[in-house]
Amino acid sequence: MLLRILKGPVHLRGAGARMPFFENIAPRFVSAARLERMRQVLAGRTRYVVPVFENLYKTHNAAAVIRTAEAFGVAQAHFVEGETEYEDHRDITQGSHRWVDIRTHPSTEACFAALRHEGYRIVGTCLHERAVTPESIPLDRPLALVFGNELEGMSGEAIRACDLLVRIPMYGFVESLNISVSAALLLSGLLTRIRATPELAWPLGPAERRKTLQRWLYHNTRIGTIVTAARKGGTILRTEG
Repeated sequence: MLLRILKGPVHLRGAGARMPFFENIAPRFVSAARLERMRQVLAGRTRYVVPVFENLYKTHNAAAVIRTAEAFGVAQAHFVEGETEYEDHRDITQGSHRWVDIRTHPSTEACFAALRHEGYRIVGTCLHERAVTPESIPLDRPLALVFGNELEGMSGEAIRACDLLVRIPMYGFVESLNISVSAALLLSGLLTRIRATPELAWPLGPAERRKTLQRWLYHNTRIGTIVTAARKGGTILRTEG
């Protein structure tokens, strides 16, 4: 196989030449230790629970919950964009946004439809009288955990469309928690239960692990810089053979 990258050809031979494109060239730009660390973290990644954030007003809160989600091994997060579009606050995410697959949606209806198509049970977080405690959430299906905005919480449309509602028990005068704190409490509890249940297929499948690793290599190593520069400069970047 012949790989052309900006300046001069790079020859690849043997079993490695059959690997996907980014993984094939990774040894040139990523240390063996860092690549192994990526694979170790990837083994613990899951989409069995994904957080959904509806119309957050403050973009720094969105960044904070991405950092929270990444810390618990969540592979993907969803944002319903209302008046405020999702924005990376790198001083808050500390780079964690590069390790999470962030999906945005134009409406709550579109978001829920996409998640249901993938088999998710939609679980809304609110203080509704029908809301159950986190320990009562069944784990027989993947969960999309929906959080409302900082002022009004979930919209009426979202509450009505949820399959289940959940509340975090509180015993003081305070009746609500910061969005990042709420996400941390619920994700931690649910993922602990999920990881402790052997019969649940919570890890990413082989194809999704491969796709995720390629995305990580693109966004977190020099590979992405090289590919981007090649595209901007019109340089041919291809494999032959």
